[in-house]
Amino acid sequence: MILGYWGMYYRILVTEKGQLFQHFRLIIIFGGIYSCVFGWISTWVNFPKIVGYLLGTVLFGEVEPKNFNRLIGCAYNPNFTVFILLIAVSFLFASLLSTMERKTYMRLAWQFPILFLLSYGVILTESRAGFAIMI
Repeated sequence: MILGYWGMYYRILVTEKGQLFQHFRLIIIFGGIYSCVFGWISTWVNFPKIVGYLLGTVLFGEVEPKNFNRLIGCAYNPNFTVFILLIAVSFLFASLLSTMERKTYMRLAWQFPILFLLSYGVILTESRAGFAIMI
């Protein structure tokens, strides 16, 4: 998953088009929301192992699914999940600053809840480095 994001970012750097970067930013933010939501859903619903591997909610190399107290998300690893969440938080902060600069305050109605959702997801991964970077 992270290699896929890196490949998209590299493609945007090569083509150097601003519109592609806007799409990449939205994909990253959606990926962070997806990681949080499916991570939380997987704590309530026990997916079959194959479906868990496809959704990314089961750790690789796991013989038997364990009940982790940490948010794994859809990146197979809490540290990868926090990586995606932190990039999404940074893109959302940039969008937030852009919104305040343009004085279009109606966009804040959806940006703040998503920002709190992603920040809460970073805390639930229990990654010490991720929490320190978020602060």
